[in-house]
Amino acid sequence: MDDKKVIVFVFPGCMGGVSSFNRNIINFSEKNPGFSIRVILLNPEEDSKKRFEDAILADQIIDFRYSIMSNQRNVYKRLSRHLGDENGCIVTDNWLTLDVIRQLGTPKSVVHLIHDYYYIDLVHQFKADIDACITHASFFRDVLLAADIDTYQNKAYYIPYGVEQPGKDFMRLRHEGSLRLTFLGRWVEYKGVLLLNEIDAILQKRNIPVEWTIMGAGPLDKELKAKWNDNKHVQFITAEKTEEIYRILSRQDILVFPSKLEGTPVAIMEAMSRGAVPVATDLPGGTRDMVTDGMGFRCQAGNIVEFADAIERLHRDRGLLHAMQTACLQKSAASYDIKRAANEYFRFFENMTKKEPRHANSRKLQLNILDSPLLPDRLVYMIRKMRSKLTV
Repeated sequence: MDDKKVIVFVFPGCMGGVSSFNRNIINFSEKNPGFSIRVILLNPEEDSKKRFEDAILADQIIDFRYSIMSNQRNVYKRLSRHLGDENGCIVTDNWLTLDVIRQLGTPKSVVHLIHDYYYIDLVHQFKADIDACITHASFFRDVLLAADIDTYQNKAYYIPYGVEQPGKDFMRLRHEGSLRLTFLGRWVEYKGVLLLNEIDAILQKRNIPVEWTIMGAGPLDKELKAKWNDNKHVQFITAEKTEEIYRILSRQDILVFPSKLEGTPVAIMEAMSRGAVPVATDLPGGTRDMVTDGMGFRCQAGNIVEFADAIERLHRDRGLLHAMQTACLQKSAASYDIKRAANEYFRFFENMTKKEPRHANSRKLQLNILDSPLLPDRLVYMIRKMRSKLTV
């Protein structure tokens, strides 16, 4: 009989920083083989984002498909069964899982991951159901302590994150041609992806030769490409796997990252690990931890001139560019090694599996009237679908 402790990871099954975060923690920990790892990938029917396809080193991977239009009573019960009734630990960061735990209970300890302000709100909402939360930017632990130190001083923990490091023989060669600029992230407005063309327009007026590689995908696909109007010095890439992202980043000089909302942006870590210098929005949280003097530039949100000025400075002073690239590689190796970080996370999870089992929750599900056990899934789906069309 397998007596390994069970750790259940529940996260979105789409491409993005959250899924990459969980996958890396699982895949790179040397302690992984000592546990039974179950991964539940949440894939709502209504989500059009690209599916996460990277390999995950888990004992069991569950593709949990559901619709927000269907009878949620059935969704909750299905997810609860997958969470399991064994002792162990649940690692999650989403509302659905936390509400299932609140309503149906679990014997497992519950660890909540905090990536940015949205996840802070979830902690406050479900703090009675969360045994511990982990922030990977010290700023967000401070936010929790400032909000309620009595609740969070023994519940909130800061554990730095990391990314895969290149081999020891990896090095950046000096490059004197057109600056190679890249963006990595979702093509949505808050990521600032539509500002890239405006930054480029300033650079063109200043006769600064650049080549752009814009990586990602998202709902602004058509609008983004239309703004560039078939420009010859830009290419758009939707990477299939993380290894392709690293391969592209290793050829880039600068990461241009004008995002307006971030926690600890994995894109900046990934870029620094391959020597691409970040020029990013000055945001509280992980960005300020990473983009320090000599490691890149932090610019005022939405200030495209400031972004262009930083890029121009690196164009004019290639010695500074090369020095910053080298500094990024060194800092990444010293501070953002995913193997070291993953081991720290698993040590924490291991301690959580040793806690006394939680008491089962016997409270009945409190859901919408349409989620009655008397109403079949198909009927509920049709009613909600009709309502959604009437409200458009």
